[in-house]
Amino acid sequence: MEQQKVAPVKIGNDVFIGYGSVILPGVTIGNKVIVGAGTICSRDIPDNSVVVRGYDTTYRILCTYDEYIDKQKKRLETLPVSNKIFSERTDDEWKSWKEELENSGGGFDL
Repeated sequence: MEQQKVAPVKIGNDVFIGYGSVILPGVTIGNKVIVGAGTICSRDIPDNSVVVRGYDTTYRILCTYDEYIDKQKKRLETLPVSNKIFSERTDDEWKSWKEELENSGGGFDL
């Protein structure tokens, strides 16, 4: 009979786990983490990370969470529809909008 490992998995705040990802027993996922679809998480993931499936049986860190959000904001600003919505907002407006969403109990995070 094969021995199996049983241990709790800890998942931080503001975490998105993509479809088909596998989190092995005993792994801790930090705060502000995005786990790409199909990623195998066999070791702890640090805070503020975006991870994707690696070349072997583990993940690789793509960039920080903050870098990823900045890239997505810039990408959205290039779309014709989003120019009105996103490009006219100041940094203070973004922060205010984020605070409103967080205080309302919404799960959306920028």
